[in-house]
Amino acid sequence: MIAPLSGFFNLFNTKSISHEEFAEIAPILEENTDQIQLMFSNLFNWAESQKDGFTLSKQEVKIQDVFETIQNTFSQKCLNEKLTFRIKPCTDLNKTVFANPEHLRQIFRNLVHNAIKFTPNGGEIELGCEETPSGAQLYVSDTGVGMDDDAIERLTVKLERFTKNGTRNEKGTGFGLQVCQTFLDLNRTKLQVDSELGKGSKFYFYL
Repeated sequence: MIAPLSGFFNLFNTKSISHEEFAEIAPILEENTDQIQLMFSNLFNWAESQKDGFTLSKQEVKIQDVFETIQNTFSQKCLNEKLTFRIKPCTDLNKTVFANPEHLRQIFRNLVHNAIKFTPNGGEIELGCEETPSGAQLYVSDTGVGMDDDAIERLTVKLERFTKNGTRNEKGTGFGLQVCQTFLDLNRTKLQVDSELGKGSKFYFYL
């Protein structure tokens, strides 16, 4: 991904392409930059968690603060892709959970990124909280392409890493969901999925 980015900027710097042509390329640059940033963030945080002697640092984390951070990260991208992004906050706006804050943010970055990837233009993505007897159910839901039972089992039971192209032909590695599984396990919870082909998916966990 880095080589194509470098090539684009070299073309612009040497005036091989016009400002107008560069403007047409800009969305491609933005998509590549977002993917690279998420990829390196996943790799760095995952590598840290695999070090010998790693000790997880946990604290009370205000859910609404995390939600607003994720919304700020993805609001422009959703606008570009003509997707509606909304937050369904906890009933108690000051609700906290005991977790590693960076792990929580990374989990939601991956889940929202995937929701965007597999939701066509005009769709909806919701980042939300439901307070239940089992704790706070934190989720990302979408109105995207959905998954069949086999794909859900591979993700949540067999814990396999697999990927397919997104609705805009985006490519991926499947590593993001593997990172989610690892971080959720460290925070003593697990990823669960409700999905139906053609109707969308809901990825959620309890804390």
